[in-house]
This record gives sequence, structure tokens and C-alpha cells, in this order.
Amino acid sequence: MRAGRLATLAVAGMLVVSGLAGCQAKPTVAAYVDDVVITEAQVDAVMDELRASLEEFSENWFAQEEQRLAAAEELTDAEREAELAALRQREDERLQRELATRRDQVVQLRVLTEAARRYAQQQQVEVAEPAPEAVAEQVGLPADHAYVTVVAEYFAVMTPLQGTVTPVEPSEADQREVYDRLVAAGQTSVPFAEAQQVLTADVLGEAVAIRNLFREILDGVKVRVNPRYDAVYQVPVEFPGGQTWLAVPLSDSAVDR
Repeated sequence: MRAGRLATLAVAGMLVVSGLAGCQAKPTVAAYVDDVVITEAQVDAVMDELRASLEEFSENWFAQEEQRLAAAEELTDAEREAELAALRQREDERLQRELATRRDQVVQLRVLTEAARRYAQQQQVEVAEPAPEAVAEQVGLPADHAYVTVVAEYFAVMTPLQGTVTPVEPSEADQREVYDRLVAAGQTSVPFAEAQQVLTADVLGEAVAIRNLFREILDGVKVRVNPRYDAVYQVPVEFPGGQTWLAVPLSDSAVDR
């Protein structure tokens, strides 16, 4: 199983760097959510276990590629070795990017889980126990894996909260945010006025409602994130033929790129 399978998890988000003096002063702290401290040691514990799993997936994939190239009779030994070396370099680079993304994600999910727990209690929304078995099946990791625990705890609180929202009409600012990202990603070249006819509640309504929910959740807490981490969560916006996102800053000092 290739490590890239983990990248399909819907909770992933890309973020932007935030400058937070409080966390800078304490390099052992990854983030604060009110009085809750998320330590670098806690993040390290999750990442050490995840790194071992991703490296195992990567090695298994590379072994399969070696077998494939070994069976390619049209290649010379020199060509085979050159292709293997190129594959190894690309895979190593991909793995390092994956690890960096997952480390950011662990901090994001821990922050959002802590904030959402407080919000759920205030709103008297019942939160079920985490279901690591379901997450484990999705990502191909054991149910007692540290990364699975983080994701399962996030889903446990966010699933009932998201169930309370209904799609809303996107504002022009929402449409512009999505449109600008589509243009930047080369996914569209049509004028904004034309794109607006498509970027309606049918496409954006649910994502905007969830984005608004995250804003409300975060408004009720004080979040500080160590500047080594990205600090703007991405709410996925899916549509036929592509995907983009709406930004949710996790702290007041985060600035969108």
C-alpha cells in the first residue's frame, strides 16, 4: 500500500504561517487553545509512529517498482539503474512533503478538536465516543495507531456539529475567494462574472456553511499556534472536475497567502 493513500483523507488542509510570540517564547509548545497546551512532544509522538508507517508503505511501493523494472526486458542494466535512482529520489522527496503536511495536519486537528469540544458543550450537542476502527479502515492503519486516534477524536466531535448546519448562499466574497484559487491553480480561465453563474449554493453552499461553523467555533476560544506550523485550515470545495477550498484562520494573526 503506497503512502499516498493517506493523502485522500478529507480532513487534510493547507495552511499559512502565523507569527505568535507566545509560542515563539516556548519552543516546546505547538499550540494553545485557551488553557489547553498542545506540546511538541505530543506531536512528535504521533509523527514518530506515522513516519514509521509511511516509510514502510514507501518501501513496499518501491520494492514493487523494482520488481516491475526487473521484468522489463527492453531495458538495459544501466537504464534500469538510472530509472530506479530517479524513482527513489522522487519518492524520498514526496515522503518528506507528506510528513511535513501530516505534521501540520496533526496540529490543526488537535486545535480544532479542542475548540469544537468547548463549542459542542456550550451548544448542548451530544458528542459520541471516537470510532478509530472506521478511520483505520479509511487510511489503512491500525485502530490503535496514534495518527488514527487524532483523526478519530476530530471526527467524533465535528461530525455531529456539521450535522447541525444547512447550505447557505455564498457571498460575492466567497465566490471571489474560490474563483481566485481556481484561476491560480489553472482550473479555469473564464471571467469572474461567468464563473459566478456556476459558483452558487449548489456548489458552495455546504462548504460555506461549514466554514461559517468553524469561524463560530474558533470565535469562542483563544488560539495561538507556533509559527513553525501553518495556521489556516482549508474547507474543501468539491465540484465536477476539480477541488479547491475556503480558508479558516485558526488564529487572529494568521494571514492568507
